[in-house]
Amino acid sequence: MQFDFEELKSSCGKRIELHDPGRRNETDGPDFCGASISVDGLRWFGDVEIHHTASDWYAHGHHQDSNYDRVILHVVFETGTRATTLRSDGSTVYLLPLKSYLPENLAGLLQQFNRTDRIPCAGNLRFISEKAFQRQLELARTEYFEQKVDHLLAYYDPNLRPSEAWKQTLITGLFEVLGISHNREPMIRLARKLLPLDTNRMSPQQLIDVALQRSGIDEPEKRAAGGWKFKGSRPANQPSARIPQAALLLKVIREVPLRRFMNQPLSRQWDQLFTRFESTPPPGAQQRQILFAVAYLPALYLLGHLFGSQSLKDRAFERWKSVEVPVPGSILTPLEKTDLNPAIYRQNIGAVYQLKRYCLPRRCRHCQVFKHAINS
Repeated sequence: MQFDFEELKSSCGKRIELHDPGRRNETDGPDFCGASISVDGLRWFGDVEIHHTASDWYAHGHHQDSNYDRVILHVVFETGTRATTLRSDGSTVYLLPLKSYLPENLAGLLQQFNRTDRIPCAGNLRFISEKAFQRQLELARTEYFEQKVDHLLAYYDPNLRPSEAWKQTLITGLFEVLGISHNREPMIRLARKLLPLDTNRMSPQQLIDVALQRSGIDEPEKRAAGGWKFKGSRPANQPSARIPQAALLLKVIREVPLRRFMNQPLSRQWDQLFTRFESTPPPGAQQRQILFAVAYLPALYLLGHLFGSQSLKDRAFERWKSVEVPVPGSILTPLEKTDLNPAIYRQNIGAVYQLKRYCLPRRCRHCQVFKHAINS
């Protein structure tokens, strides 16, 4: 451990002994309940609150909240501008600043925890170890896959035949990804308008025309009402390009027998979906790879689950673990401010989930990187 519990002292110089940290409180109120400490040999029982600085106690209104009147210890990284902690009844809570007890590198990690311009471990990852970060990325990659499967499952309609319900789920997922990031919701709504159509009786161009018409993008009022956005995206990502591509994928997927999705090699069947794009240019190579990773592979895993094919589930997940996806540089900006070798994260789809789920919301205590720093 990088923390010495033996010589702890409060901000007023009293010796603090920790006997029992209590249980973590997952609801409103102090961070830990039922703790036991000694202050200069006198035993105390109560709650513990944790903040970055002592002033956070007042910023969060705890000095006016009777729910915090059982707090016996206020643990902070550094004292800051406030040297005392008062309960709502006016009594004083012992304050324990930890900064002086931590090694310099670990203190540096916590020092920048509240900085909004970078992730907390930026500048400290060499100390923490790149291997720990790689392990965390693989964990994030797996969690991201599980999240994508659950997300697609929300589009599954149990009132339809399983084969048709699965195809509609895949189609809706592809529409959604083709709309990211500016037109995600409008694309989902458009998919729902097109799915009831009998596309077998329509030529590809007829379906494209219907899709464009129902989207309303050519009529200013309907475009605004539908939430379509054209600014901030390259021409290839605008609705006028993505809607025809999505419409053709809808038609092609419906015409492919389900057994091909289950039995053919994953990449072969995926590539064959785009051989029917004639007058309409298909999505570019990078966009196809993104669609393959975040929509197609989770959908195949779901298909294996629905029809009891462990083999298909295993193949989809194994492919996910090795798939390389060009992650947009704008998303990776926080990681680029670290000491990490970009090769670790630049093509790793787990990096997207890592940033959104762990780094940006400051969920460090759940991250293997931080745990490695504390335990090494």
